[in-house]
Amino acid sequence: MTRILRNVLLTAAYLLNISSKISPWETPDLFENCDITFITKKSIIRGGSSTENVSPFFTQIRKSNPYSALSQFEVNGTSQDSLLRHWSTLPGHSKRISIIFVDLCSDPLKQAIHDITSYSYVHELVLKYLSHVSFIFQHHDSPWNTINFDKHYVHARTLAAPLILVNEKFRDQVYIPCITCDSIAPVSIQMTGGTISMSNIATVWLTLNRNLHQKPVKVIASLPLNLDKCEITMLNVKLDLPPFKYCTMKSLSQAFNFTIVQGNTGAPIYYFVPSYILTSEAVASITQALVIYKVRYNVVQFVYFAPLPTAFEGLISFLSPFGPVVWITLVLSCVAITLIIGCAEDSVAENQGTRKVDNYLIQDFLNVSGILLGQVNGDSFKMFHNRKRIAVPILIVWFFSAHFIIMNNLYMGLIFACLSSISSPILPPTWYSLVDSEIPIITTVPYAASRLIQSALKNRLIPQYINLFQDNPTLVDKFHKLYKKVIYLTGSHKVEILVRYLNSIKISKRISTSKNESLETSKTFALMDDAEHVKTYSKLFQWYGNHLILQAKADTPFAEIYCGLASKNFLLPLFQQRFGELLSFGLEDRWNKLENTYIPIKLHYRVDNGTDKKYFFRAMSNTRGPATVHESDPISLKLVKEIFALCGIIHLISFLVFVKEIGFENMKHYISRISRFV
Repeated sequence: MTRILRNVLLTAAYLLNISSKISPWETPDLFENCDITFITKKSIIRGGSSTENVSPFFTQIRKSNPYSALSQFEVNGTSQDSLLRHWSTLPGHSKRISIIFVDLCSDPLKQAIHDITSYSYVHELVLKYLSHVSFIFQHHDSPWNTINFDKHYVHARTLAAPLILVNEKFRDQVYIPCITCDSIAPVSIQMTGGTISMSNIATVWLTLNRNLHQKPVKVIASLPLNLDKCEITMLNVKLDLPPFKYCTMKSLSQAFNFTIVQGNTGAPIYYFVPSYILTSEAVASITQALVIYKVRYNVVQFVYFAPLPTAFEGLISFLSPFGPVVWITLVLSCVAITLIIGCAEDSVAENQGTRKVDNYLIQDFLNVSGILLGQVNGDSFKMFHNRKRIAVPILIVWFFSAHFIIMNNLYMGLIFACLSSISSPILPPTWYSLVDSEIPIITTVPYAASRLIQSALKNRLIPQYINLFQDNPTLVDKFHKLYKKVIYLTGSHKVEILVRYLNSIKISKRISTSKNESLETSKTFALMDDAEHVKTYSKLFQWYGNHLILQAKADTPFAEIYCGLASKNFLLPLFQQRFGELLSFGLEDRWNKLENTYIPIKLHYRVDNGTDKKYFFRAMSNTRGPATVHESDPISLKLVKEIFALCGIIHLISFLVFVKEIGFENMKHYISRISRFV
């Protein structure tokens, strides 16, 4: 009897101890500023009527969190499509924390296959239609079980948000599983005493699931990722260094302890597509399980490759300070002044013939031109004899405006600069005017379509823009002209063929493609590619210094959007936070600079590995090459050969006139006298 009484007292004391504990769900404002959604399963009783299966946590949370929005949905566990019908009414506020309670097991002794599928289906719906879920509290009959949870209810790849396991029989505890662990039991957190908070739960969750235990994460890229040399401090062109723009993946793998895989290797828990071209077809192919985590706008640009300019040669160099309109205006002014002087003559002798009048006009024209050029003597003013009324205003205006301002100041100030400096060639500033010019256009960026390598500009972008601007016939006509004009360097997707093309441009050798198209690289041509390739080629040939590289003032209308895709699951917020840290710390910018520096150097090493050190140090020091033209360069004979020729012709004419005046017989006498001294 004593033993029975003792057992009864112990049992009562135990029950009183349990009842005295404060339930964690009764903690005031535990879910403050939260939207809570309860998803439960309908239970059908006999007779066909349904009873409401209220979540056991609903009442307690409602009492302790009066200002939090609560909603509950009942779904039929045998019909997964019913979840989708109710999902559109779920609340969603970007500034509030969204929490979901899931309880689909009506009978704890029975776990039917449709119950397991329903759990997975709920997570799939969260992935598809909700992007702001912070926690999922999921009921589990044995949350402390060491069996890997994701093998029975939901896979880590499709886990929508941080998962917290609860059980209505143990309401004072929550269980936080390690999703990627194989044999570690969920961590139990005692939620009594009112000391628990959502931040504590989030901290424990992050501590357990930040380490992915070398689980495979698949990175889909067109190049093999050899990311072991992302921490280098000195570039080595003789080594095949990794594409530095993917070094963020290496940093991510070190921070979260996962293994980067490519190809069909194992069952990855996460997917990355770092560079994905966003086209209309690609948008349709992106599943709702993927999300865009970064966007890069890549514009198609064009740059000119022109021969190195030289100074003006010949007589035209002396006319270069002024344009054609100025010279024509000056000549017409001389003619006008000459005619005014001729019309102002008081009287003309009756015996003067036309030839003599013509001689006067020619002489006056030469005198007016002499005043313009500053060649004035006493005979220059005889033409103003008996013309005092018009002489004063003409001489004042002509001397001051024409001679002093235009010729003595403007012309003399510009002629030395024009003879010593070099002007850049005038090229079409826009793609619109480039299409109408005679300048050829080449492109190198490849595009794989139906196992054929074609031009990305010619075979993808231009046809897309033709379809896009069908309502603008003028613009479509320009696109068609550009399509016919662009020359694609076939085979440029292969490194050895691209190197051969670049070497031909370097030595100004004619280029021929497999489509019977050719390009004279010794003349001006344009390269039209995306901004990255244009920047690489421009830097490479600026180092060489055998071409004048001129960047166009305006971009083309063509552009491509590159986006980064990632799996939409519980790891996405963690990875996005890490990406933000790499960006704010400047590491991503450093890798981009390494990429922009290494690619031109490596490309030059493939073109000419004998001079790689010269251009390597130039690239690392960011110095400019030596100037090809200096102001102190001596004036060559080409610059004044026309002047010497003109002087020679004048001397020849003068000599013939001299011979005619003295006679042929006297000429023989002069020649005999000269021959004596010789």
